[in-house]
Amino acid sequence: MSSERRHEELSIDNQTLKQAKEALNACMKIAVAQAIEKGSMEGSATLKISFKIEACADKDTGQEFYQPQIDFKAGYSIPMKDSIDGKIIDACRMIARRDGQLCLIGNQISMAELMDEEE
Repeated sequence: MSSERRHEELSIDNQTLKQAKEALNACMKIAVAQAIEKGSMEGSATLKISFKIEACADKDTGQEFYQPQIDFKAGYSIPMKDSIDGKIIDACRMIARRDGQLCLIGNQISMAELMDEEE
């Protein structure tokens, strides 16, 4: 084996970033499964990579290099299902029956209710 260090391109496929890439892949699988399970059928998976770079020099050779500190955060989001908002504008009343249960009664009497009363 050669004493020369292996050089890799700075990319998500770099071996150093393997954990970050695996975390994104795991979040994507979870997001898709959750989207299907919850019926939302959509979502997102994200990977954020943060870094700080320090300029350094090798003590023995004096060669300058950059020392990165790399952090990552992988996550996913599944939107909530749609909802319908509304407001009931018909006037109504709540009254207690003899057994104590509450009933919701509209103020207008329907033709069906009038027909039932006549019979």
